[in-house]
Amino acid sequence: MPVLWRTYFKAFIPTFLFYTFFLTLLSFLFRFKELVFFLDSGAPIALLGKFILYNTPFFFTLSCPLAAFIAGYLISNRLSQFGEWTAYSTLGLKRIFIMTPPLLIAVHLFLFVFILNADVCPKYRLLGKKIVLDAIYQNPSLIFKHFQPKSYPIAVTTIKESPDSLDQTVLIAGQKKGSEHLDICILKHVENEEAKGFFSKEILQVFSQDEGHIFTQLNDGYMDRKDIPTLFHFPTGYEEHHPLKGSISLSEFCRRVSVSLLPATLFFLATIYGISRNRRSQDSQLLLSILVAVMTYFLYLTVRSSIYPFFLWYLLIPLVPVPFILYRLKRELK
Repeated sequence: MPVLWRTYFKAFIPTFLFYTFFLTLLSFLFRFKELVFFLDSGAPIALLGKFILYNTPFFFTLSCPLAAFIAGYLISNRLSQFGEWTAYSTLGLKRIFIMTPPLLIAVHLFLFVFILNADVCPKYRLLGKKIVLDAIYQNPSLIFKHFQPKSYPIAVTTIKESPDSLDQTVLIAGQKKGSEHLDICILKHVENEEAKGFFSKEILQVFSQDEGHIFTQLNDGYMDRKDIPTLFHFPTGYEEHHPLKGSISLSEFCRRVSVSLLPATLFFLATIYGISRNRRSQDSQLLLSILVAVMTYFLYLTVRSSIYPFFLWYLLIPLVPVPFILYRLKRELK
């Protein structure tokens, strides 16, 4: 037993941390659009570093299930290659003693991810979102790009009279679905006043309507940053930025339980499928465990992408690997 404990705790931890770090970096591709907005705003690199730091706990919890599965299989398969699983089972040890180390690791994975989801992830993800919004609000062209509806795509560009000029002209062109004409808006000499907001000395608008055009001209215009709808980014159904004590809904609570249980169940699935006394069937067992793990993980992502998912789905998703785990336990640890 000391060999088994030493192998798991010394081999699992660095392997798990490596794959978690790799998958966490890969997860930032989902926030690529915000990173582009952030860089276009001209904000300092230090704020970009804070944005990455604040979002790391959230993406860590998302990458943790797959990292636990990969690490669990690699360590368990290594033990099978050296015949340690077979040796322990032939010595007459009970199944509960053989599976105690992976069970403890699975419990610790669940507790660790659940604690992160309780307060750390909601708090710092909200801070990361606010940093991006503050950066976007410093650039009028980014505001229009960020708030454009999908049914009315627009293109935005800025022109400066000279490189050293503080004011700029903003050109906005949009086209409705099914229309052949562009709507154009020109904001001339836009100034960014730190205390107030954006001020334009002249506004020209050309809109297409009923096969004709409507032209309007305003002498000046003003937009206060306080009027920008920040609630657009945090709608009523979006509760991921609320702490566990913030009166979250039952569906959100079940979602956090689900994502906390996924690393434990997928790790145990990988461990039990890594045990193999028959090396000929190892490849087929590996393929089956990968299919079950991928199906479970993407089932969670699919339910999570729904606006108002039924809370029972979250509770059932971590149970998908359980029948496969019980089948392998009965067959390999006789």
